[in-house]
Amino acid sequence: MVTSIEQAIHPLILTSSLLGLGIYSSKKPYLNVFYNLTLWIIYCCLFYYIVTVLKVEIWFQSTYAIIDTQFGIFTSIISVIVNMYLSKRFQIIIKRLAAVDNTLKELGIPKLYHKLYIRAKGILIGWLICSCMGNICDMTWWFYVKEDRRYLLIPHITNYFYHVNMFVDSLFITILWYIGTKFDKISEYVKCLLKDGHKLKCTQKKAVMISRQYITCTDNYKHAIWISMHLHLELCQIARQLNVIFGIQIIMEIGSYLILIIRLCNYIFVHIKTKGRFLVSTFNWFSLCYWIFLDVTKIFFLNYICETVTAKSNRIKVIHQLTDFHRYTDIREEFTIGPIIMSIMKTIEQAIRPLFLSCQVLGLCVYTSKPYLSTLYNITVWCAYSYLFYYIVIIFQEEEWFLATSSLINNGINFLVSITSVIISLHQHKRLGKFIKRLAAVDDTLEELGTRKMYQNLRIRVKRILIVWLVYSQMANIFDMPWFCHTSKNKWCMLTPYITNHIQHANMFLNLVFTTCLWFVYYL
Repeated sequence: MVTSIEQAIHPLILTSSLLGLGIYSSKKPYLNVFYNLTLWIIYCCLFYYIVTVLKVEIWFQSTYAIIDTQFGIFTSIISVIVNMYLSKRFQIIIKRLAAVDNTLKELGIPKLYHKLYIRAKGILIGWLICSCMGNICDMTWWFYVKEDRRYLLIPHITNYFYHVNMFVDSLFITILWYIGTKFDKISEYVKCLLKDGHKLKCTQKKAVMISRQYITCTDNYKHAIWISMHLHLELCQIARQLNVIFGIQIIMEIGSYLILIIRLCNYIFVHIKTKGRFLVSTFNWFSLCYWIFLDVTKIFFLNYICETVTAKSNRIKVIHQLTDFHRYTDIREEFTIGPIIMSIMKTIEQAIRPLFLSCQVLGLCVYTSKPYLSTLYNITVWCAYSYLFYYIVIIFQEEEWFLATSSLINNGINFLVSITSVIISLHQHKRLGKFIKRLAAVDDTLEELGTRKMYQNLRIRVKRILIVWLVYSQMANIFDMPWFCHTSKNKWCMLTPYITNHIQHANMFLNLVFTTCLWFVYYL
């Protein structure tokens, strides 16, 4: 019998510890750290050893293979570091979820630990099947290419970090799905309160033992409303803390999936270019389609579960309906602070902070209380960038590509636009601060008129814009890498797009900042 959330997710936590993904248990943390370090050092040695001994370096020296492998391993290492550093925060999240379950039980809502346990086992079995299928597909390909049984060991080593990253996604999806079910239960409970305008469901202890008992809500309707609001707010806080732990990992893993899809599409392109000499077997096509389908499915489910939980967390209008009845007029004034409590973003500065912080990191604006230090930083960034641009073009002997008339005009205009933007932002940073304060004043006035603030929606849009910009920038750099590698035939030339394309990405980011601010003004 599963009686706690720790027991329900124990299969996933145990598997995660065995894979060396971090510290999910407070027992002997230093031993867990030692185990994780030992496991990943051994894995790196095995990866290098098996590739070298079996002399298959040529398959891992292509541009797409280098990017895919290095980015995937780097993502796994980042996951291990983040999980070890934030292990205590993860344990606190589990305890807070248990407290929410206990409170819901007092309201008559049963716990779902057995259902969570079944879901965890199902996800673990599905992960094992997908991992084995991927290894079998690659084993068949290696045996078909080399016709040597020793090469059957290669997929079990080279695909390990793929499976580890997929398991991190599975753990994140499971916990986020469970949080989503809690949002559903709270929403159903509030709808039950709204079913009858004169009666509320009993909120006393052991209410679950009383079959659909309703009592007059003279004394406990305030209590029920505030408990519902508190539980909803607590789940929002838990979801945000979970995003702090898994956010960076999930973004990097989605990036690694996109890189792998590009690599597989490149195989298809080579097959078409060589007129069918690259993929000569039907099973090769099946293996290729399997990996593409698996990566697309993972990206879809990650986005789907995140969007679903976000929509559920914003579904608080049903709570506000509790104040529409005449019997609730005595708490309507109390309830006016509900939107303030339920609002995750309290100020517009907090909502747009990621956008302007990224803009400042790029050296494009001054958005800090220390403008002189920020100005010095911007000048340093652009001086270093100018030197790197000149140095990398000279050292890789790419002058002929950048001395062409069209290239000179393109790079010159982009560089001029970026420098002009920096100069204007340095000169007008005080006016930008006044603009933000005036927007906040408009929001406060609209709130007095009964219009809710849109800071949470603005924060979500800002995050999406940042993610889209990062994905687009990386995709553009990745597409330019093969061209530079082909022209210079030096593997270090893969760094060239990150330098030469920076001004274009910076200008695009400024456009996104402008459109975001304009969107917010339009919807006020």
